[in-house]
Amino acid sequence: MKRIVVITKDELLKAQIDEKLSKLGDQTNHIFLPGADSGIDFENDIIIANGDNPIDGDAKASGGAYVLTYGLSMKCTLTASSITEDNFVCCLQRSIASVGGKIIAPQEFTVKNFLDNIHSMLAVICVCLVYGDGFKYSNLI
Repeated sequence: MKRIVVITKDELLKAQIDEKLSKLGDQTNHIFLPGADSGIDFENDIIIANGDNPIDGDAKASGGAYVLTYGLSMKCTLTASSITEDNFVCCLQRSIASVGGKIIAPQEFTVKNFLDNIHSMLAVICVCLVYGDGFKYSNLI
């Protein structure tokens, strides 16, 4: 199974992702790194980074790894629009592969706000999407 590498220094976001993924039991393989330049070999990993943060968004794929970005920029892999107090529209801008190799097609879906920070919500959704095999990511959100 591919490893998911989440680039973040945010301890609350780490806890939120861990809490959502705890519903999957031992099916997950993820780590958190404080920055994209941490000297780790990212071979065959899925790197998830905040595309609105210039430091994190500059994560480079190498050795078969690929980068998924989340944020409000239209260049990000996963974006949010029509943001209200209660919900927002989440848009997967291009196809991505789950950790099991399943292709997830571009799509839009409405998400009920479940965290205070839009970037945290997008990060959690991005992680849930790449663990898309065998369950519906909306079960985790």
